[in-house]
Amino acid sequence: MFQEGLTQVEHKKRRGKDSYRQLQDFFYKYISENNFNLERGKSKRTKHIDTETLKQITNFDNINMN
Repeated sequence: MFQEGLTQVEHKKRRGKDSYRQLQDFFYKYISENNFNLERGKSKRTKHIDTETLKQITNFDNINMN
């Protein structure tokens, strides 16, 4: 059923990400086995920052753009 502590929506979202990850793994394996020199990207665990917060962090409104 659902992973403990997850709602149905969260479970579907996670399952979708896992499915996409599997697709990427299978693709990489296929490409590598057929002698294509493909480098695999590294997994990132970054948190999304909304636009307004990013503008505050970078002081965007006070940048002089001449």
